[in-house]
Amino acid sequence: MRKPKTTVEEWARTEPFVEPIRWGEIEDAVLSRRLPPRANESLRGLRLVIKAVVFVLALAIYGAGAIGLAAVLLASAEGASEADPWHRVALIALLVAVATMAATMAAWLGDGRRRGPWDLIVAAVTGVGACGAGVVIFTRWSEPGVAGVLAAIAGALGVGGLVALLMASTGRNDGRRRWSIDPVKDRRYLEARRAVLQILIDRGYAGGLSRGQLQQLETAPFGSWHEFDHGPGDRG
Repeated sequence: MRKPKTTVEEWARTEPFVEPIRWGEIEDAVLSRRLPPRANESLRGLRLVIKAVVFVLALAIYGAGAIGLAAVLLASAEGASEADPWHRVALIALLVAVATMAATMAAWLGDGRRRGPWDLIVAAVTGVGACGAGVVIFTRWSEPGVAGVLAAIAGALGVGGLVALLMASTGRNDGRRRWSIDPVKDRRYLEARRAVLQILIDRGYAGGLSRGQLQQLETAPFGSWHEFDHGPGDRG
């Protein structure tokens, strides 16, 4: 979806907001608009390097189920010996898949069962990859061992999580990212969110909030402003 041409700060200065302010909608609007031009582009190369590193790490973590399946297949071709390097890779990948799926579901529950844009993909990749790995382990390996247990747990979490996300989600939060392959850009969005808050204060839209409540809004984790729609200091 194409971002609006107005920058975040231009929008905040001119938008006729309706009170009471819906902070979640404000934050989503920050994400949907262009950032102000960066004054210094000297760190652009470093930003690209960081982006590439984070992308590789995200691919390894969120794709751990598929990596586990590939490693199990390669270990099977080598005889599924515990001394085989692919056996160790399979163990690590399946363990990461279990941890990733558990963290995804914990974040989903903590976010009021709102489904994030990547949640279904993570659950599907984990479920399919781990179940496939489990089938190979239990049909081709003489000793499933720890790898079999991890594959069973990861598969159950993936399939169960996918069903829960599809059937029990209360809504979607496509505008709120829990992570990004560009942490530098995310930091700029946090700065833009802080600038928007100050503009709203200057325009008189936050007059009913105490200094402590404003500080809560300023320091809240990125993607959490919707929790303040019940009123800062009274999350629900």
